[in-house]
Amino acid sequence: MATVQAIRRAKTLVEEVSTGQECGLVLDKTCFYAEQGGQTYDESYMVREDESSEDKTEFTVRNTQIRGGFILHVGTVYGNLKVGDRVSLYVDETRRRPVMKNHTATHILNFARGG
Repeated sequence: MATVQAIRRAKTLVEEVSTGQECGLVLDKTCFYAEQGGQTYDESYMVREDESSEDKTEFTVRNTQIRGGFILHVGTVYGNLKVGDRVSLYVDETRRRPVMKNHTATHILNFARGG
């Protein structure tokens, strides 16, 4: 579970986004891997947790990057999402595992080559 700390849309910070809008989310914590060091980023989704509502807003994460020292989760919202909302994070393990193995294999091959 994480808390939305900032929302970036169209190169500006906003307080809220709604269905169909593309944006970047900064969270207080994340299990998503941001692209760096030759390993590609995580993709998957988040779900807003609001026990007082039937609305289960989903945020589809299609890219995860480091921008200005922050991890930015880039994607599209389906429902409404605002700063301060709590979200559950779901990483696509079927995508992540092969990416991790490939990245590790690259390190092993580079070491074996003497590089």
